[in-house]
Amino acid sequence: MKKVVFLLVIAFTAFMFISGCSQPQDTPDATVSETDSAAVEIAQVTVEDVQGMTDIAMLENIALDHADSEVRQAALDQISKFSTEVERIQNITDIAELKNIAIEHDDKIVRKAALDRMTKLSAQAEEGTVSEPEVIIEDPVAIICTKYTAGEKDKIRYSKNTLNRVWVEMQGKEPSETGRRTTELEYIISREVQDVDGQGTATIKLTFDEVKLTLASNVQKKTKENSYISTPEKTTSTWKGEPGVAGKSVTVKVGKDGTIHELLDHDKLLEELHVTVDDNSRVSYLIGEESVRNIIERPFIKACEGGQVLPSGWDAYQEIPDAMLNAKAMRMIYVPDNFTEGDNILNVKTSIEPLYTVPEGMPEPPAAGDPFKMILKQNSDLQEPKVISEAVFDIEKGQVLKDLLDVEYLMILDGNQLFPEQRTGKKKDVDAGMMYTLIKINEEYEVIE
Repeated sequence: MKKVVFLLVIAFTAFMFISGCSQPQDTPDATVSETDSAAVEIAQVTVEDVQGMTDIAMLENIALDHADSEVRQAALDQISKFSTEVERIQNITDIAELKNIAIEHDDKIVRKAALDRMTKLSAQAEEGTVSEPEVIIEDPVAIICTKYTAGEKDKIRYSKNTLNRVWVEMQGKEPSETGRRTTELEYIISREVQDVDGQGTATIKLTFDEVKLTLASNVQKKTKENSYISTPEKTTSTWKGEPGVAGKSVTVKVGKDGTIHELLDHDKLLEELHVTVDDNSRVSYLIGEESVRNIIERPFIKACEGGQVLPSGWDAYQEIPDAMLNAKAMRMIYVPDNFTEGDNILNVKTSIEPLYTVPEGMPEPPAAGDPFKMILKQNSDLQEPKVISEAVFDIEKGQVLKDLLDVEYLMILDGNQLFPEQRTGKKKDVDAGMMYTLIKINEEYEVIE
């Protein structure tokens, strides 16, 4: 049953990571485990004992079962030392260095990580695995660029909804959900083009007509919900001290490629609302530069180099959308849907390919840090993303009419594959369960009037 408990703890800790909550305080009964030499009563282990240990399995048992919080913390700190080493191994490409670690390192887990890395690199070398897409030389069937006229006005709606859910399934038992978190975000924004220069760069006033944000979580049947709603009539918020955004404006310069070149009066807006970029308020997030760019800049246009629509499509690399995903980056692939040269309406479909090697020029994703997060991330298998997409661009008007991207990521961790060397005797037949991490992201942009 030890591995069942361990998997549930990983699942619960993983959800704490997703929801941004603090790690739970565990107070299980003291149990007996083994070191390499003799049986040790976990209850008798001290902080000094823990600091000299190199057996990760033993440290995990102490971190889960010891009654003293200081000893549990010391065990987690000791595990973190090895976690950092395992994370470092994932970036080593020198076979000789990996071989040396696999032979000489004191800890079996670290040695196995080195062996696994060697195996992966060898397989890639044999298969000629390349993360870069095949280069195809072809003529574009259309040129797309955003077009603006001084004085024109419209209104857009942008929403982003997310679901994060973690659960465990074991033979003969009902699925056990450790928690879920949802985010619902919506903007209604009026746009007014104030000026267009000779290069086609437009100065646009963005007015927040409505802004809504709801965060909800359910962890071990304990629910929590907070919301912020700002409309012209009133602003309500369960977070204290959040000012109303409805009716406020920010001016941006937008290029022909649809990207924001500059936010002209963003500092003035922050000052008017008495918030700063780093005060961790909800409003500073809702009207922050990153949020404004996420609303206005449409990825399928931004990725289209020179605006050239190629029959086979085009692509771009993006950072992983959630830190829990067991991948290094995402390759976004955009392909015209039933488009022929001369058509005015361009429909684009999107597919997503997880990458397990960091593309050149992109930063390495942050290390998992916490040992439980590391175990979850490195031992979970990321399934092929399920994607529903619809992007519509009016070539004549130079306008994005709609951009929908709905993605479902599923990661599966087989608890029976964790630490197989410990599954001996009666433990061999105990089902440690399967842990599932579901991450759903729905993003939609549309012109509504």
